[in-house]
Amino acid sequence: MIWEDFREMLTAQLVSVTGALAAGTLLAFAVDKISLLPGLFILIPGFLAMRGSIAASLAARISKALHQHRKSAGDDHSAFGKQNVHASFLLAIATSILLGVVAYISTKLLFGIDAPGILLIAIIAAFISNILMIPITFASTVWLFRHGYDPDNIMGPYVTAVGDLVSIISLLTAILVI
Repeated sequence: MIWEDFREMLTAQLVSVTGALAAGTLLAFAVDKISLLPGLFILIPGFLAMRGSIAASLAARISKALHQHRKSAGDDHSAFGKQNVHASFLLAIATSILLGVVAYISTKLLFGIDAPGILLIAIIAAFISNILMIPITFASTVWLFRHGYDPDNIMGPYVTAVGDLVSIISLLTAILVI
């Protein structure tokens, strides 16, 4: 049992490190676009942390319900699944709006740049990342549980890595849209 848990956690950590390296590399290639608006350097750390935290919380709630043998927990059409998906979605949007406001105010005060587009970038990126991350988190947690793995050992590092990649891609896409 201990070795099985260790193997699951080690694999999850290796995925997390690999995902973080990939996200960092992607970010490095896009630094020329990001540097055009200094407020993005204020937005990015909070946006990345928020995405991973919300996805990890969703995975933990689903995992707990699965361990408690709630029959509807693994069914994405159940009230439990819908409530958690909606809560995660709304929380990510609300937090992104707050992050966008903080980045806008900070950019204006620190750099003297009036860039309201940063708020729109935060909101668009949140929608894109939610559309991708919430189904990935839900499906991965249920899949791991149904295949005999403990989602509690794996999902934290996994959603952090996937969330970083999805967040960077979402932010870059939102920058291109704006």
